[in-house]
Amino acid sequence: MNNTELKKKKLTHHKLDLLLEITRNINKNLSAEELFGLFEDVLSQQLGLHKFILYIFKERWEATIIHGDDGLSDHILPGEDLAHFTENTIVNDSHPTPLQGFDIVVPVFHKTQPLAYLVLGGLEKDKVQKYFDKHINFLQTLTNLISFANENKKLYKENIKQEAMRREMQLAAELQGMLFPTRFPNNEKIEIDAMYNSHHDIGGDYYDFFILPDGEIAFCIADVSGKGIPAALLMSNFQATIRVLSGFRTSLKEIVIDLNKRVMANAKGEKFITLFLGKYNHENRKLTYINAGHNPPVLLNGNRIEMLQEGSIGLGMFEELPWVREAEVIVDPESILVCYTDGVVEAEDNDGRQFGTQNLSEILIDNRNLNMKELNAEFQMKLEHYKNSKKGFSDDVALLSCRFR
Repeated sequence: MNNTELKKKKLTHHKLDLLLEITRNINKNLSAEELFGLFEDVLSQQLGLHKFILYIFKERWEATIIHGDDGLSDHILPGEDLAHFTENTIVNDSHPTPLQGFDIVVPVFHKTQPLAYLVLGGLEKDKVQKYFDKHINFLQTLTNLISFANENKKLYKENIKQEAMRREMQLAAELQGMLFPTRFPNNEKIEIDAMYNSHHDIGGDYYDFFILPDGEIAFCIADVSGKGIPAALLMSNFQATIRVLSGFRTSLKEIVIDLNKRVMANAKGEKFITLFLGKYNHENRKLTYINAGHNPPVLLNGNRIEMLQEGSIGLGMFEELPWVREAEVIVDPESILVCYTDGVVEAEDNDGRQFGTQNLSEILIDNRNLNMKELNAEFQMKLEHYKNSKKGFSDDVALLSCRFR
């Protein structure tokens, strides 16, 4: 491992430790002032930021944290100057004049309502893009956690216990919703689409895709044991981990080993995560994967059905994984891979018979000419028809379908 990779690894682990520490402090029910102080310390001391403002909506917009500002915050009207920011953005000349002294805006939303804006400044102009690429995912996750925690505290202070609990569930569900990508690739190499239906207000299923440093397309689907807020927080941390690790690793085996250590450290053996992680190289048509205790995805490779089950046990069960094996498959053009969570195959009809992988495979074969969005819709329709019951689903349902061009 060269010095650059070593530095990236140390930075990654440092960020994950910070997220875990903040999550623990949130669970300790620290005061809002203490949480904001912790947030300010992380940004200034750990990320080296000398100038930033955190705006929080408390019946009206307030600058909750002002750090190193030289008076420019007096001219910013959050409800007007920041209202059009809906995603992480680098400030440029087209943005409102009061923002010209700043570099980056990080917004936090609950559904369509803005909860907070983090405005960063003081960076060297030629290093803004590099800083953005390096830290933006961490900054987004950190600001989300603090903003949602503050929102919960506000509700509890109003002594509306039932409303606070309902809101807590909504906010946690919103946090979980942020884990799922909203856009998928559809190009000459690969087509991906996914769907998710939660049986609980907050579920433990997760899927994602990302580009590895060597340009290969990676994707995953995962399921955490248990449900509710603890599962959502563990999966949120897991998502942050896998995103950071994928930024400097191309070896699936190394990623899975690191993930296991992090899940074990965070859950302390009380929960575990099953994971299917794959990457696709369009040049040699090689699909490499590790199945860490997850339901084996169904691959329609040409006219053959294959179940991808090689890999390891689930993550977080042991300090060290007993074995980790990468498997490789050469996929024919237009082959389709369907990844799913157990809520799909374990769905029961009125007689208690499970949907199973056989039904999944037959639907895939019969509808192989559909695009991936249409294919997932077909799965969902057939699944609901199979149940034909008012009981609803007993578990979350997630599907990630990929066509290899």
